Order: sequence, then C-alpha cells, then structure tokens
Amino acid sequence: MIDYLIIGQGFVGSLLSHELLNQGKAVRIIDFDFETSASAISSGILNPITGRNLVKTWRAEILFNIANTYYKELQLQLKHPFYEEIPIYRLMNTAKEENDYSIKSGMEEYEFVLGAESLLDATKYHEQQAFEIKNTKRVGIASVCALLKEKFILKGIYQNEEFDYSALKIASDHIVYKDIVSRNIIFCEGAKARFNAYFNHIPFIIAKGEYLVVNIPDLNQKFILNHHKILAPLINNDYWFGATFDWDLNTSMVTEEGKKELIESLEKIIKIPYQIKKHGGAYRPTIKDRRPVIGTHPIYHPLHVFNGFGTKAASLAPYYVTHFIQYLLGNIELEKEVNHRRF
Repeated sequence: MIDYLIIGQGFVGSLLSHELLNQGKAVRIIDFDFETSASAISSGILNPITGRNLVKTWRAEILFNIANTYYKELQLQLKHPFYEEIPIYRLMNTAKEENDYSIKSGMEEYEFVLGAESLLDATKYHEQQAFEIKNTKRVGIASVCALLKEKFILKGIYQNEEFDYSALKIASDHIVYKDIVSRNIIFCEGAKARFNAYFNHIPFIIAKGEYLVVNIPDLNQKFILNHHKILAPLINNDYWFGATFDWDLNTSMVTEEGKKELIESLEKIIKIPYQIKKHGGAYRPTIKDRRPVIGTHPIYHPLHVFNGFGTKAASLAPYYVTHFIQYLLGNIELEKEVNHRRF
C-alpha cells in the first residue's frame, strides 16, 4: 500500500508530489496529455497586480516572499535554472488607467508593487506611456514539470495513462485503482476536473486559451509587457504572446478567430515586423473567487482535491503545497478561504 496516488502531473501536482516524496511518503503519479494542460503553456509570471483596476494580488507580500525562497531552493535541488527576476511594464493608454496609477502609486500599501513611470521606444511601440510593476519574477513552469517528470520516471512512480474513474474502488481508509492500493488519492487534474463526479459541486469554469510564439528580431525587449495580454521574451528573439479567453469548449484547440484576435492585439502594441512560429492552446480551470480549491471529500475520506490555482499558480503553489501537506499530516486545519466546502 502506498500513501498517495496523485492524478495529474501539471505544475501543482508536480510540486505536491515532489514535496510528499521529501516527506518520505510513498507516491504514485498518473498523468496524460500534458500538452493540452494550462501548465504546458503557462507564462509562469509572479505578478503582484491583478486585473485592469490595479488591484493588489491577494496576500501578495506573504505569498511572494514564500515563493521566492521556495523557488531558489528548488533550483538548487533540481540543478537547473528556471527562476528569474524580470521587470513587468504595463501600458497606460486611457485616462482611467493613468488616473488609477496616479492614485494608487501614492498609497503606502502599493509601495511594494507599483514602480515609476516610463516611456517605451516610440520606434517600436504604438503606445509608449507605461509604468513598472515591482517584485516580479518568472518561473519556467513547463521546465519544472519536465524536470520533475524525469525524476518520477527514474523512481518508477510515474504512469502515462488516462485516469479511468470506473476503475476506482473506494473503501473507508484506502482506495484501489487497478493494481494500485493507496491510503489517499489526490486529484490535481486541472481542467479535467469537469469529468470528476466526486467533486462536481465545485463550480469550475473551463476556459480555453490560445497563444502565439513570435519571432521579432528588432524588438530586443528585456522585460514583460502587460496590456490585457502578455508579451514575454523567450530566447533567440522569440516571444510568447497571449492569451485569449474562450468559454466555448466545442471549438477546436486552436482557431482562426483566436489567431486573428492575437494578431490584432499584437499589432496594436508593436510597430515592427514579426514572424509567427507557433499557434497553440490549452484548457484551464478558473474559479469565480480566484482562490484554490483544496480539501477532503465529506463522505469518501481517502479522496482529496488540489486544484483551481489558475493564472496565479506560480505565486500560490509554494505556500499551499506546504499548507495542504501539513493538513494531510493532521497538523493544521485548512484555511476556510481555500477549502472546497465553501461552495
């Protein structure tokens, strides 16, 4: 009998599995079709500002300090650089945006997050007026998942298969899944949570996001530009640009409509030539209150959920992986704000 069967090796599933192993727990991981998960395409940005109204991210100071320490330590463990400081500049092209910045930049509680105004290069950008968001970082989420997957495979604890709910047998103190007997099963399924009948009370809203990878030889942008969509540097003059939000899951993963929206948005930002190298997409689970959904099934106690981190996964995951493990070990109660039973 093992301790934990983890369903989903996206970003939060990977970190949770890794930390459970560090606790000396016996773990098995099942994952399938990573390429269409949100983790596969995530920009991995730690941004203490959310939304168009310059709202400071929930628990920004606490979460960002913990995340910063955690990722630096994880880099040392994995012996691979995936975490970096990178400035974010946000464009201001309406009177409201300028007014919001003017008001909040003078507030003491925003000193941690709002930096100075700046002008971008007029030969490259249509709109030049911007301001810096401070204390911003970036995590190579796909790299972390790949590095940990390699580790899990070497340990013989990773299975590449689609989870079959009909094969799950639940007892009072353990579960049986095919040839696996485990004291607990934790669902870290991302958007696939919509198929999970055991936690179908959680109001996940599944959105599809499309993105572009573009090559822009003359841009030489060393920062992330944020204006409704993200333009983030990669390597060799490549940039990640996205993403769209599409609530219609009946459309294909990538669409001409999505591509058109991205091109029009990009061309409103930059003036210079570019080449599209890739057009991709993935599904992502969102929660209306923008909080994770964590906890134990009220009837089937070996069943747990760890999901709903959304676009803030890079900043939320380090704190809540530790919080959840301490809960599983019986050391603490779950915070009410993230307990799935709030719904």
